[in-house]
Amino acid sequence: MNQFQMTLFAWIFLLLIGCVGGPEVDDSLTSESRPLKLPELSQEPLAPAVSMTADYFHQSYPHLTAEEFQQKWRNSHKSGLLFMRSFVNTWYDELGRISNHGPLGPCFGDPHPENFGYLVFAGVFKYTYNDVDDSGACPVLFDALRYFTTLKIMVKDIALEANLRRAYVHFLNDGELKEQPSQALRPDPDATREKILKKSTNKGKIKLVGGNVALAPDKAEALFTLLTAASPCASCRRLDASQLQVQSGGSAGLDRYWLLVETAPQTQELIEFKELTSPASQRGPWTQKQTLSRKDILDNIWGKNWPRFFAFVYFEGKPFLMRSRLSAEVSLDELKPEQRKAMLTEQVYLLAQLHKKTLTGNTLLAEWLARQSEFQARRYGEALLAARGG
Repeated sequence: MNQFQMTLFAWIFLLLIGCVGGPEVDDSLTSESRPLKLPELSQEPLAPAVSMTADYFHQSYPHLTAEEFQQKWRNSHKSGLLFMRSFVNTWYDELGRISNHGPLGPCFGDPHPENFGYLVFAGVFKYTYNDVDDSGACPVLFDALRYFTTLKIMVKDIALEANLRRAYVHFLNDGELKEQPSQALRPDPDATREKILKKSTNKGKIKLVGGNVALAPDKAEALFTLLTAASPCASCRRLDASQLQVQSGGSAGLDRYWLLVETAPQTQELIEFKELTSPASQRGPWTQKQTLSRKDILDNIWGKNWPRFFAFVYFEGKPFLMRSRLSAEVSLDELKPEQRKAMLTEQVYLLAQLHKKTLTGNTLLAEWLARQSEFQARRYGEALLAARGG
């Protein structure tokens, strides 16, 4: 072997053992040459479905009184998806017991098919993730698993689920989204605003229906002051305000306020103030290693150009999300099968755009998501059946 061959051999050897060339990566998550170091949840210390009673779930919501939690518990029984959606704290409390949780990174927190929709950016509706209540840094594997578990509960279509898992892996590896069906389905913001105002207001007043009650003038003025401080609006004028009593879903028992303002002559906007608790994604022991604020997550998703009136504020010593009610959703159940598949593919693409900052996809990851989503969907399904008295 001559000198050139010896040098070439040594260089190749160093590349193979990882001493030179390229950034260091966690092969257990980014290479199919070795098994992924992923937990099998069936072998982890998770409660069996028979133990997932109301008392079990209430442990994750100590801020709710017994009466408030019972209301939340009863309302959660309407569907399998609502049951999963209602107890995101429990999801992360349970998975926090697993030591092998994989890499940490930015997480949506509560990704499921009904948490994507249209928000207005610079006067145009854009399809995006729209619920950052539980966003933060977490084991990204658990964020992905939550989406695919809720997907399984919702669609009940094995072939579609497999297709979407493959698409997720493809997008993690910088694959392109060939079509954006959200653009064709995108509604008109002005028409949507009028529809929202017609449903919730009448002649400059908020309709006191559906749990809405009148708000004292001093509180209304305090909210208006917060609005104009967070989103300067010299022409804005306060018209009305109310308090909304939420009894179901992840926000059950938390304060929520509506503020009706005139933003320009003959133009009104309904602003919501939604009380926040600590993000569910930040409940695990991983917070000792990394945390990210909700603002950090939105900067990751949206950059610096957020929708107007979208901000995080404090009111009466509590954290709130302030946002316009001007938004729209796509009813997946009303779409044709191919449209539905395309919209869910776009959701998976958005999920992967955040997750690929941490993960690289492969077939082992897709197979793991299939097994664990089946396991979790079965656990929660059996718990719901028992809760209903079945």
